[in-house]
Amino acid sequence: MDHALARVELTDAAARPFQEFSRGMKQRLHIARALLGSPALLLLDEPTNGLDPDIALTVRTLIRSLAEDGAAVLLTSHLLGEIEDLAHTITVLGAGSVAVSGSLEDVAAHAGIAATTVVQVDPTATEGLDTLRGFLHDKAAVLFAPRGSGWELTLYWHGERATFEAGEAHRILAEGLAAANIGARTEPYTRPATLEEAYLAMAEGLKR
Repeated sequence: MDHALARVELTDAAARPFQEFSRGMKQRLHIARALLGSPALLLLDEPTNGLDPDIALTVRTLIRSLAEDGAAVLLTSHLLGEIEDLAHTITVLGAGSVAVSGSLEDVAAHAGIAATTVVQVDPTATEGLDTLRGFLHDKAAVLFAPRGSGWELTLYWHGERATFEAGEAHRILAEGLAAANIGARTEPYTRPATLEEAYLAMAEGLKR
């Protein structure tokens, strides 16, 4: 028991009544209970749900350290950034079955996203948005959102990460912006898709 409390940093609170514990302390105590007997597998369901950011960070750090010490951790969460940060293998469920299981790159590939490009554009960009989408319709899904005094374009490129070339994508984007008469305020920035982007692509039909 003492070792389990020490792992979750609750040694000093061992004699306190449970009713006095904060929500974060209660969550850590539940994890301590799960650690009794040094199990090889831990099942954690929404372990940071409702916690303040600093306490959630403490819990995530604890989960990571448990995995590093050799425990297998099965974690369920709707916080996709948390899953992306912690998980080695990601499994996405849909309609009661496994939609895809693997690395983040595997999930993005299943969603049909090779990469994500972000660029800031002029305030008048809305006038050419339909033209840009038509130009890129077989190459990328285009999302449009206000950003500061202008707009931000986010492009989800169709295809596979292994064959994606950022330079070629930026060239195609430049041609599309020119055809739509949209001025870019920043250089385009391309990165791998996040888990949230891949999930939304599957959920909202962005996959080609």
